[in-house]
Amino acid sequence: MVFCFVIGNSVNTAFEVIEDEKTTISRLKEIIFGKNQKCFSDIDANKLRLWRVNIPWDSGDKLGKLELLRTRSSNEDIIIQKLGGELLYPNMDIGNIFTQDSKDIQIIVQLPSLPAITGKRKMVEDEEDEFQAKKEKLKRIQFHIPAGILRGSLEMHQQDEEKFQNLINSLPNINIQDKVFKIPRLPGDNEDTYIYNRECYKYLCNFILEDTKFRRYLITGNPGIGKTFFGRLMLIELLKRNKSVLLDCETFTVWIHPTGEIYTVVNKTQYRQMAEQPNVWCIIDGKRDQVGHDFSNGKLIMVSSPKKAIVRDFAKQWCRSLYMPTWNENELEECWNNLYRKSGKFTLKSVKDKFKLCGGIAQWIFNDHQSLSDIDSVIKQALISVELNMLYNQAKDFSDDEYTYKLIHINTNIKRTDEAEPYTESFYFFASDNVAKQCLKKFKKNYKQRLCSFIESTKNIPEMRSLCEQLFKLVSHEILRQEKVFPVHKLTDDGKLEPETTITLESLKEIFFNNFSDIKENIR
Repeated sequence: MVFCFVIGNSVNTAFEVIEDEKTTISRLKEIIFGKNQKCFSDIDANKLRLWRVNIPWDSGDKLGKLELLRTRSSNEDIIIQKLGGELLYPNMDIGNIFTQDSKDIQIIVQLPSLPAITGKRKMVEDEEDEFQAKKEKLKRIQFHIPAGILRGSLEMHQQDEEKFQNLINSLPNINIQDKVFKIPRLPGDNEDTYIYNRECYKYLCNFILEDTKFRRYLITGNPGIGKTFFGRLMLIELLKRNKSVLLDCETFTVWIHPTGEIYTVVNKTQYRQMAEQPNVWCIIDGKRDQVGHDFSNGKLIMVSSPKKAIVRDFAKQWCRSLYMPTWNENELEECWNNLYRKSGKFTLKSVKDKFKLCGGIAQWIFNDHQSLSDIDSVIKQALISVELNMLYNQAKDFSDDEYTYKLIHINTNIKRTDEAEPYTESFYFFASDNVAKQCLKKFKKNYKQRLCSFIESTKNIPEMRSLCEQLFKLVSHEILRQEKVFPVHKLTDDGKLEPETTITLESLKEIFFNNFSDIKENIR
């Protein structure tokens, strides 16, 4: 048994609801709706917001604040929170919330939007009249928006809600097993998002869903390789599995239920309350997490570049870090074939030319507004800041100065090894041969002795080995191309070294081949 109070009415109209302890909040909304249909004209039951409170009938102060809600106002949430209100979510059971019967007021029922003065929503056929009606309603509740942006604000709010509803309605038609699938646009998107299903997505998704050792997961790697798209994939998969999702992005934070209920999260208290509910999963995209501890119910997934200001606190706790690799040439070609070939915006040759210049950063390569020369300018600008400490710091997270990710890429073990599960190890390499040569040129000019020391001292450090090998190869090839006499030892069949002799090499030109069949003797 619980007593409920509907905002907009007198405290004396509070009423009693008797239901089984297994009744969910979603079902309770329908019951309350049925008992007060005149109050809820033109409102769906699932749009009601229920707040848990504890207001005794002899509590003059709290009853006075409750009476303030008789006249609806823009600060309803504040008044409710001052009353100790805790928002209730559809999947919660009454028995877990109200452990014993009470005649105190225990539920405040909040309508989804402020009604017109008559208590009924005015139906407006003409779009301009509808806008004026909304404008007048905002004036009545003292919700101050500059006149010049009022129309845009109203439309933006409505558009965002429509986008999320469209996403929920589209779930049956989205197959994340397809090589390319479409997700309806969300707030901040200009159009629907077509996602190329990278090979790593399937493994990462299955691992997170099936793993029982961890409750938080950091999906990290270079910017521009599809981490946000993976977050969208996880959103779809979780909603299809009937999980509630707390989607925490840089520009918005929303709680999404598979039934279509959506709440905007406005503060950390609400965030924590929502995250603590059963079957709620958090997806955090490119920002710091708002709650610094784990939950016993759902899981937390962060997708972010390894910028320490964002990931440091999240990864401090019992967290599984999984590394997303940069794109390889085959992925780029397949994506181009599936998504861009018919449009004719750019050719496969331009895709491969960009890949040779900057490596596998898909965001750069498939941006038709970013030409080859634009990418070259970005890399040259990053090279200005290059110093040898950049190499030593690769085992650390990026600092606020992120020029390094344009020059050095993170790779990972795609296959399981004796030492590690897939995608759990990280190692670093130059973005491309072009970038490696440019960096080496600057290192030789300014840090020649320290460069030799770096190659020697890091050859046995797993995370640094790839960079070390790249530099060693470049330095060796450069030395061997010089006209010079070199000491050599012939190696016998049984692995022994013959006495030292010398060999004279003439000046050699470096030539690149795309196919082994192009390599012939005496090419100059």
